[in-house]
Amino acid sequence: MKKAVKTIGVILLGAAVLAAAVIFVLSNILRSALGDNWEDFSKLFTMQTQTEGLPPLEDVEQRTVDVRYITKAGTVETRPIRLYLPEQA
Repeated sequence: MKKAVKTIGVILLGAAVLAAAVIFVLSNILRSALGDNWEDFSKLFTMQTQTEGLPPLEDVEQRTVDVRYITKAGTVETRPIRLYLPEQA
């Protein structure tokens, strides 16, 4: 039993090291391909994650739906969910 646990641990550790190496190599390839534009793409990705100051969506209807769910404690609670639907739908 101990040998199996040790083997699984070694396999998981090896997989983690391999994944880190792949990410490192891919990031270096991407940086070399983009060259000086790497920082521009980094700024672009940062701007895309920000939601402040966006214009309102056109031809989109916003609905609020109350969804009931059961918590871990077993109580039933309600939470509002926003739906964005195209007006043609």
